[in-house]
Amino acid sequence: MNFSTIELDKKIITANTKMKIVFLPVILFYFNCYGQTCVMAVKTKDKLYIGADSRAFRIRDTIINGKTVTDSMPSTVCKIYNAGSFYFSMAGIANADIIRDMKIIGAYTKNMHEVSKLVYDSVSKRYFNWIYKEENKSLLKKQLGKNNRLISFFIYGHIEMNPYFQMIELYDRGGIGVAQKFNFDSTEGVKFMVIGHHESFPTEKEVLQKLIKSNFTSVINSLIKRETKITPYVALPIDLIELSKNGVRWIQRQKICN
Repeated sequence: MNFSTIELDKKIITANTKMKIVFLPVILFYFNCYGQTCVMAVKTKDKLYIGADSRAFRIRDTIINGKTVTDSMPSTVCKIYNAGSFYFSMAGIANADIIRDMKIIGAYTKNMHEVSKLVYDSVSKRYFNWIYKEENKSLLKKQLGKNNRLISFFIYGHIEMNPYFQMIELYDRGGIGVAQKFNFDSTEGVKFMVIGHHESFPTEKEVLQKLIKSNFTSVINSLIKRETKITPYVALPIDLIELSKNGVRWIQRQKICN
């Protein structure tokens, strides 16, 4: 079944309006910040590996007597999300609507090219509408990432049994949202991408040398563990998944991963 962006928007809006709103004297607004994260993708000709740490911060804006107080709470999450027909991971400023929207896409299409297009067109549009709301100005100012990056997505699954991967990044350009796509090329060899924190990682050349010489999962584990030692925003355990022609295989998996 094929869905256009407009048709999908209707499905998303319908699902999101089925929420019960309760008004309280003290109003709490929650946002999940996945900028404090480390997710690594490694791609060969016929296999794809995704490894992710488990630390997320829940940014809380509490409005008391008309004044906003912001604090954050660390939590342990699974950053390898199953959206039905595909998987995704993200790093940046997020809210619960993103996960819901992704799962709606996964429920209505199994074509990975179409999934990518809908994320790029529909989810990004709805995200920009949310992040640029007046009440989110303080959040945006505090949490905007390097290079004005708002959020990065890894989208992955299968096309005709072959692993498929794409990265979509959303940027702020002077108050205007801009979306970009990045793909692994189909040439031979090993490729990798990282979203979130990776300040402790060696150079690109050194990482590739490690991947060529060693087991991919060992390298992913060691590099993410290395990052946990220099920043409190990246933490164990590490979830790790493999996509191949044989399907999906969890190599390391928390119980909370769906």
